[in-house]
Amino acid sequence: MDLNYGFFEYCMVAALIFYAVSTFLTFFRVRRFGSLLLMAGAGINLVALISLGYIGGKWYLFPTLDELRLIPAVMALFAYPLIRGRGRGEAIAVLGSLLIVTCIAVIVQTDPPVPNIKGKSLVASLFFLSEAISAALFLLAGTVAFAALLTDSFFMESLNDLVLWGFVVFTLCQIFGALWAFIGWSYPFSWSTRHLLSASIWCFYGAAIHLRYVGMNTKSKALIIMSGVTPVIFMVYHHEIIELLGVLT
Repeated sequence: MDLNYGFFEYCMVAALIFYAVSTFLTFFRVRRFGSLLLMAGAGINLVALISLGYIGGKWYLFPTLDELRLIPAVMALFAYPLIRGRGRGEAIAVLGSLLIVTCIAVIVQTDPPVPNIKGKSLVASLFFLSEAISAALFLLAGTVAFAALLTDSFFMESLNDLVLWGFVVFTLCQIFGALWAFIGWSYPFSWSTRHLLSASIWCFYGAAIHLRYVGMNTKSKALIIMSGVTPVIFMVYHHEIIELLGVLT
């Protein structure tokens, strides 16, 4: 069975609607139903991703793990306990807005991912999966850090876990990426912008997980972690940002 890219887009629009309604309901304290809609949206999101793998009568794993398109589903899954928790409505709205924006960014993409020989290895799949998970955790951490500035203790408790696990998964991502680069291009690391950006993000969050030991106050810590969102966004959307800058100039 072949599923064209239009099916993926329809599913993503449906997921976007579920995410938006979930955010609206959760903001007004209808959290149980709102969290159920969030999970329904994530389920539709995952169906959309699986449909990307059906190309030419065969199913490929690589398109399903496309980083940009995988992030909204991962964010929704990790946002579930935060939305079900006791966080303030304003903070919930910030989380939901980030999820909605990332979902829209996926929908406006016009070129479907195409399988290639370098992407067929297991290491490549592990690299893209770990990169999407860590990016989603870092983006959520930045949003939760903003929520923590609203003096929401529940979100401050969640912030440390998001940063820690994001760093752990991103460390695995660097290992898988080095192996994939060696298999595909015969070198594990290059002094390219992309590799240096990944290294700088790893160093940043490696330092961020130690902020609890330097006696820094909550707001300063939250502001520092918020600043990490900028390089993560560029890592995820660098092609789109470069294209946009090219159009503007």
